Amino acid sequence: MTSLLVIAKEPVPGRVKTRLCPPFTHEEAAVLAEAALADTLAAAAATPADRHVLVLDGAPGPWLPAGFEVVPSPAAASTSGSRPRSPAAPGPRC
Repeated sequence: MTSLLVIAKEPVPGRVKTRLCPPFTHEEAAVLAEAALADTLAAAAATPADRHVLVLDGAPGPWLPAGFEVVPSPAAASTSGSRPRSPAAPGPRC
């Protein structure tokens, strides 16, 4: 049995593509993230597999094509909902 997994976050302003801010706003970055996710899922859906799975941190939206099983990301179960940062990593720039 062949399974194809896509791991993603729901494209929510302020939670995705934050390194693009500035010059983008949080809303513009989320639109870009949604378009990229939709393209990725379309390519995955066109790939032959017995099972298509989206491991998702967040809620499914209109960008989710039919035929995907959605399972919650382990990151979604954490209290912060985001991955840990390195102490040396810069904070959000937006």
